Parts: sequence; structure tokens; C-alpha cells
Amino acid sequence: VSALTGMVFLVVAVIVATMRLAVGRLAGVDGAQRGIVRAFAAGLLGMCALGLFGIVMGGNWWVHYLTQLAPFLAMGVGLVAATPGRSGGATRQRGTGATRRWANVLAATTLLTWCGTLYWTEIEGPQRTPTAVGDWLRQAARPGDTALVTWGHANVLHESGLATPYRLAWSLPVRVQDPHLDELDRIMRGPDAPTWIVEWRPFESWGLDPTGRVRTTVWQRYERVPDVCGKTVYRLRSRAADPLPVADAAACSSGRGLSIRDVRLF
Repeated sequence: VSALTGMVFLVVAVIVATMRLAVGRLAGVDGAQRGIVRAFAAGLLGMCALGLFGIVMGGNWWVHYLTQLAPFLAMGVGLVAATPGRSGGATRQRGTGATRRWANVLAATTLLTWCGTLYWTEIEGPQRTPTAVGDWLRQAARPGDTALVTWGHANVLHESGLATPYRLAWSLPVRVQDPHLDELDRIMRGPDAPTWIVEWRPFESWGLDPTGRVRTTVWQRYERVPDVCGKTVYRLRSRAADPLPVADAAACSSGRGLSIRDVRLF
């Protein structure tokens, strides 16, 4: 997405231009403003570095991580556009022409990408599995039941209507605040253990359970029920007598959802 929309090229171009402002001669800027321009450019580079660090270290990849670069791009383009050329009018005119050409290329690329995205992307398809698993949990649950989904996927819990006894319902907080799963293991061994566990991602993901302690607790206190939409589901052994609903295989399908092709404009 970042490449097709032209964002990668724009980020690289703004980084290079901002670095030139931060360390260049700035011949077209007077002494009183030169320090301000350099300091602002250095701050923008730091902002960009922090955004890139957050994207790389985010773990799971989501497209909206790219929004971390939006403030840098907006202010960086503004700074570069507002700063006079370094070598007089001729260079400035050549630079302006190149800037216009690049702007046209980026605009055309973005337009084509969005048109293709609207035409080919499925709006509902990718969410069918979480919705189906959550709906199955809602049917299987009894009053007072709770659930845990590893690691994240709050939409499953939302669809099921079940609460969770584990306060960290997303992968990044788990890795930061409970990196050895001490809190989770304590909950699973106690009276507030979740009734249902959906192993969406393995317990060992990101090295969270390297010794298999949590998985051992699951084997001791839970039974594995038939998979739902290909996801492993466990239930507390104390609830083993309750009947289970049959998973709707059609609801689990990842077939084509609604796209712009299904919308009649005229």
C-alpha cells in the first residue's frame, strides 16, 4: 500500500530534502532564520525516525500504522516548500519543475491505487471469520462465562458479548506489561479463569510462553473442543457437560464480500 500510493517515494524525498535543510548551507536564508530552519528540520527528522521505529516495532502489521508518518510528511513538505532555493533563481526554477512532475506522478499513482482498491477490495470478507467465531461463542456461552482470545482480536469478544478476566486484550500491551505471562497464568490457575480460550495465535507467539507454562495450564484445566473456523478453542473442564453448538461452515467462509462492483450507481 505504501509503495502503490507513492508514500514510500514521498517519504524518501522529504527525508532527503529535510536533511539538506538541516545540514546544508541554506544560502537563500538569512542568519536570523537559519537556526530556526535547521532546528525545525532536525525536529522533523526526529519525528520521522520515531514514526518509523513505531512501525517496525509494532509487531503485527496494520496499514494504519502508516498514519504515524503523516505529520512528518505534512510539515516536511511545508518546510521544504517555504524555504528559498539554495543557489538562486535558475536552480529554484529547475527544482520547482521537478517538484511539479513528482507531484503529478504521485497524484496519478494515488488515484489509480484508490480506484483499484475500491474495485477489488472486499469490504466484509476479511471480517467473516472473527464474526463467525464470536457468534459461535455467544451461542455456546452460559451466563457468567468469560473468554480469552490470543492475542487481541477484540472484535471476537465484542461479537460474543463475553467479558474477559485478563485486562490485556491486545498483543502489544501483553508483550510490554506481561511479557512472561505471569499475570495470565495466575488468572488461569485461579477461580476467575476464562471459561473459553480461542487460540487465534499460538501461546508462544513473540516468545511469550517459551517454557510452555501457560500451555501446560491449559492442558490441565481445559478441554479442546472442535475447531471453529479453523481456530483452536478450549473450554474449562468443569463445563464439559454442556452441549456445544455446531459451527456454521458457510459463515466461516472467507469468500468475496461486498465491493464497489456490487454497488449500482445508476
